[in-house]
Amino acid sequence: MKADYILWEGAGRGPNGAPQVVLGVKGLLYVQISAKTPKDLHSMYAPIARNPAWELLDFLRELRGPDGRVNIPGFYDDILVPPSVEGLTASKLGIDLRLMKEALGYEVQDDFLVKLVRDPTCNLDGIQSGYTGEGSKTVIPSHAFVKLDFRLVPRQQPKVVLAALREMVKKRNLEMMVLGEEEPFRTCEDSEIAKALIDSARETFFMEPLVLPNSPGTGPMASVARTLGIGQIADGVGPDNPGSNIHSFNEFIYKRDYRLCKEWMVNLLKRLGV
Repeated sequence: MKADYILWEGAGRGPNGAPQVVLGVKGLLYVQISAKTPKDLHSMYAPIARNPAWELLDFLRELRGPDGRVNIPGFYDDILVPPSVEGLTASKLGIDLRLMKEALGYEVQDDFLVKLVRDPTCNLDGIQSGYTGEGSKTVIPSHAFVKLDFRLVPRQQPKVVLAALREMVKKRNLEMMVLGEEEPFRTCEDSEIAKALIDSARETFFMEPLVLPNSPGTGPMASVARTLGIGQIADGVGPDNPGSNIHSFNEFIYKRDYRLCKEWMVNLLKRLGV
């Protein structure tokens, strides 16, 4: 395969109504961590027995603080935040926070977009253990597991984070299974593809696009860039909006946005000389 430029999928209208141009993605590390004992026990043995559920909860308290900070050694060491990120506040961009409340179901702060772009995360996707049926059952479960995903910003490497996490897991005699890894990626704002997307967005929408250094989400941009040997990858020409319910029920776009994106694509291709 060969390519001069790659137009990624995913960007749409920003929360301020402007067309989005997104220049990268966060990386991902996905793991399952488990605690086990030989068999379930009656809860009368609680004073002397191990409980995998409590062992896992103790580990999770160590892993992430109440403020959301991830306590993996070196987790934040290599992060480089572009200066433009700090300007992505709702007040500066003219974002109506009521629209975000409608999209998410609860209120967000003025710096919500800064955090979405800037911050790496440790998210608990699911946790399971013990008796969860109707009524009561006095039992000490023999198995507990949790699924975690870490969104990593550019310059964080999944394998480096994984190595440090593995040491934490080992110290507590837990088990870990790796379910996914993806490196973060970011294209320069002065790249040809970025300039073409920004200029063609202005031409189409008659307004300044919302340019994000990277998406809050993840995709295999780094793998594609490495395979093709290019860095000219960016995300734009998308018709969705903050209320589109992406990856959910009743996902939708507006017809006018679809028509504008067709025009945007034509203008983009002209600027790239296609």
